[in-house]
Amino acid sequence: TAMAGNTAGSNLDGFIYIALNSLYHAALTFTGQNVGAKKWSRLNRVLIDCVAIVLVVGLTMGFAIFFFGEPLLSIYAPGEPDVIAWGMIRLTYLATAYFLCGIMEVLCYSIRGLGYSMMPTLVTLLGACGLRILWIATVFQIPQYHTIHTIYLSYGISWAVTALAHA
Repeated sequence: TAMAGNTAGSNLDGFIYIALNSLYHAALTFTGQNVGAKKWSRLNRVLIDCVAIVLVVGLTMGFAIFFFGEPLLSIYAPGEPDVIAWGMIRLTYLATAYFLCGIMEVLCYSIRGLGYSMMPTLVTLLGACGLRILWIATVFQIPQYHTIHTIYLSYGISWAVTALAHA
């Protein structure tokens, strides 16, 4: 039941990811174009605009999906209130925090647009993946925190920490 709810929730927050993904690529493209054209003064504007748009889109879509989560989840699990309940747990933690992933990725892709690919790759790998593994090896092992909530919480935290590292 938990896996079915997670999968249904994942299908919904996938829509947020796809919308934000276009903004990551815009940041990469516009940064790279301005670097190539040696128009350095435009770089801050590209970064600020992309972060602002990802923030608005991420928050709007995330909270819309959260607020309409039950009817949306029922598309994937009709007549399955337990599955919907588990899906809502995922949406509570991930859909509402996806804007953090968006900020992290815009910063990462902007650095790539500057011509540096290895450093943002390593930072993202260590921050988004390594931090979650560390979280599971430490926090998740504490009996009262050995829940799905603790795992979901690790996403927003790792996105925020990685975004700060990119900044």
